[in-house]
Amino acid sequence: MTPLGFHNPNQCPLCGGANACQLCSPAAYKGSCWCARIEMPDALLARVPENFRNRACICHDCVVKFQRERLTIQNSPAASKRNEDGKFKTQNHFAFTLIELLVVIAIIAILAAMLLPVLAKGKLSAQRAACESNLRQLGIATQLYWDDNAGNCFQTSIGITNNGQLWWFGWIDGTKPEGQRPFDLSTGFLFRYLDGSDVRLCPSLASATANFKLKGTNVIFSYGYNNSLSGQPPMNANQIHHPTETAIYADSAQVNNFQTYNGQSLKNNPMAEEFYFLDLETNYASPHNYPNGHFRHSQRANVVFCDGHVGMEKMLPGSLDQRLPNQFIGQLRPEILVLH
Repeated sequence: MTPLGFHNPNQCPLCGGANACQLCSPAAYKGSCWCARIEMPDALLARVPENFRNRACICHDCVVKFQRERLTIQNSPAASKRNEDGKFKTQNHFAFTLIELLVVIAIIAILAAMLLPVLAKGKLSAQRAACESNLRQLGIATQLYWDDNAGNCFQTSIGITNNGQLWWFGWIDGTKPEGQRPFDLSTGFLFRYLDGSDVRLCPSLASATANFKLKGTNVIFSYGYNNSLSGQPPMNANQIHHPTETAIYADSAQVNNFQTYNGQSLKNNPMAEEFYFLDLETNYASPHNYPNGHFRHSQRANVVFCDGHVGMEKMLPGSLDQRLPNQFIGQLRPEILVLH
């Protein structure tokens, strides 16, 4: 730096180092300078002191250093908050008012209230469809059994064996209290045709509710067998003259108020339970009348008929078991339970 503030044109006005500027060289021949091939950023030029501007070139090192600084700033989280001049932007932040939040919450609540019944209805429809599929497969398995046994039906119950009851669907232990009894489905008439599937279980049977009473260690069978097809000897399929109007299986259950369960009497606290056959219980005024149709699908019962089709049946008017009315246990139409 020379006296009186005169700046040497061969020196960088920022760092004082040599700027290697060809235009300022004392050589007779002046070639093209490196500074003529680049664009000097305005922000870098603004760093040159006022009294040194337009008197000397900035050196190459200061240009590179400035470019690196700008690159670092652009990659930093704060870069998005700066404008083109490198200054921080001012941002306007908008917030919801309390009234707006309450309106949004109210709209969500209304939509939820509209959707929940639809979702619940969809779930019930899916359960009903699964039950229909179960009964259709049970009907096919029964027809295969008839084909293999000269058209003979099977009995509802075979009797007592191995300290337990042998039913049409399998064996249930009789030595332990109900709710704790082991069972064996492999002894059932249809086991070989069902291949161990769970078509015996209706998804709508509310076995997890407090007023449902298990017979075994789990739900054993959700459906009842038409007792009119049983007998000694059992009926033959050729004797079923109206197969489209004669039931084989249907949703079934019974209200139990005459036993104890888990050490508690059910006399004043009746419970619903599985029931494994269907018969006529039409003396509705009698305290000993126990209907066994279970209208668990929106007060309808699924029924599979002897021709293999599945239909829905309403409860016979006046047959609702009043001991547990919310379970919708009542009587199926007598016409579908007797042979014509």
